[in-house]
Amino acid sequence: MNGATGSAPAPSPALQFIDVAGMRGLEIGPLASPRVKKSDGSVFYVDHCTTEELRASYAANSLMRPHLDEIVEVDYVVRDGSSISATVGADGPFDYVIASHVLEHLADPIGWLEDVRHVLAPDGLVSLVVPDKRFSFDINRSLTRPSDWVDWYMRGLEAPSFGQLFDFFSGVTTIDGTVDILGLWAGTADYTGVRRGDVPDPDASAFAVCLQYKEVPSYIDVHTGVYTPGSLLSLLGLAVRLDLVRFEVAYFAPTGRDSLEFHMTLRACPDRERALASVAAARELLAQAPEPTPARVGPVAPEVVAGGPAGGPLQAGNGEMAGGAGAAQAGAGDGAGEAGAGQTGAGEAGAGLTGTGGGAMEVSRLEREMVLLKRSVLGWARRVLARL
Repeated sequence: MNGATGSAPAPSPALQFIDVAGMRGLEIGPLASPRVKKSDGSVFYVDHCTTEELRASYAANSLMRPHLDEIVEVDYVVRDGSSISATVGADGPFDYVIASHVLEHLADPIGWLEDVRHVLAPDGLVSLVVPDKRFSFDINRSLTRPSDWVDWYMRGLEAPSFGQLFDFFSGVTTIDGTVDILGLWAGTADYTGVRRGDVPDPDASAFAVCLQYKEVPSYIDVHTGVYTPGSLLSLLGLAVRLDLVRFEVAYFAPTGRDSLEFHMTLRACPDRERALASVAAARELLAQAPEPTPARVGPVAPEVVAGGPAGGPLQAGNGEMAGGAGAAQAGAGDGAGEAGAGQTGAGEAGAGLTGTGGGAMEVSRLEREMVLLKRSVLGWARRVLARL
């Protein structure tokens, strides 16, 4: 929380426990809106393409054209089949890694977390910003199960599976990612039974994508995982109990009212009991978090099927790309971090579970523009895939 007049503002939830001036870090997929700038400290940028490739891919987009020169200079390019640790090599260790809207794109989250741990200092941090499925176009998809995480890990997935692709393309409410976030919180938006309306049959379209993927196995970016704050804590707890990941929850901020994302900062920790205790502490904090108002009861308006419910502004959903996820990604890197596009100053009440924390995050004009830009590019890409 911000203190009295004259005190320094609290760091944003994504930067809890991170001293950008004194630490050395990696930021994944910042595009043109990095959380940490080179002028702020020793930070290195990771993406799936070089800076020149990113600029070329966005050059034809009218929204992005004014910002091409603002795309960061990428330091490490993670190509298809590679990993962050292999790409970074001997340049580590790093004190922190920022991964904003990356986790939900990972084909194997457990493997990715362990890969990241290898580039971190012994007590290094991983800052995760994750969309809450209850306020995104994933609202009607089933939560990712513990068996999913274990299955994806055991198979060592480096790219989305057929099942992940089918579940995404058949289950999202809209293909361009727009949902009425404020309406979902207020209970005025109802997406019950809503499926994407850009194709006659979402199941047939999803299967066609799978067939195309089998013929030409080129990376297709989707939300492979579907999470809420509670479900992700359960998955993390399982992975810790099975000794698959070695992190504790250092900071946790549940989804703030009228926002679409939650924050979790993990700290490398070899002590399993301490890590499990941190997950339990985060669950206690979550129990005090605000809940959305239940959706109204009644038939779904016809406008919903076409892309969003009537009676409320369309807010940006979560369709951005994950940069450096252990495989080359197709399309654009995550730049804005989805800090509640189209909304102003959505508060994120949180707590440091091994220290102090908390605060409100302001969303800049450029950050909102970058979120909406990514929606435009990815919506177009997904519509092309749907026609295959």
